[in-house]
Amino acid sequence: LKMNSNLERIADLAEGLANYVVNYQTTAYGNEKYHISDMINAVLRMLELAYQAYLSDNSSLAMKLLVMDKEVDSKYNEAMETLAKDIANKPAEECRELVFLANSLRRIERMGDRCTNLAENIIFHLDAKQMKHLDNIPTYSKDEEEKK
Repeated sequence: LKMNSNLERIADLAEGLANYVVNYQTTAYGNEKYHISDMINAVLRMLELAYQAYLSDNSSLAMKLLVMDKEVDSKYNEAMETLAKDIANKPAEECRELVFLANSLRRIERMGDRCTNLAENIIFHLDAKQMKHLDNIPTYSKDEEEKK
């Protein structure tokens, strides 16, 4: 039930993101200034990895998501710093879309958090280990994922 709730919330966040793009976005943000592509690709990798970990009963695969979320959080923090500077340098009438963009970046970051919740549920289900508030999460690199 917890996993279902997290999946439903990811879908709600994705719907909100799509709503922004369809109804409010007027500027194409295809460049990497705000790390949008990097964040979305990381979240998609996390979802796929959670799916694989669940299907294969592989808690070590699920553990990788905990580290991958740190990548999404880091990109989000960088993007928000850039966005804050951009908002400060724009006239008020041009800031509306940047505020919507900030909300969208937050939605992407929250999707990553929900993927982490999925991983924690998988680990708890398989190994009966509580992962919340764990300080010594194993290190993981994107290169290790690509080798698999």
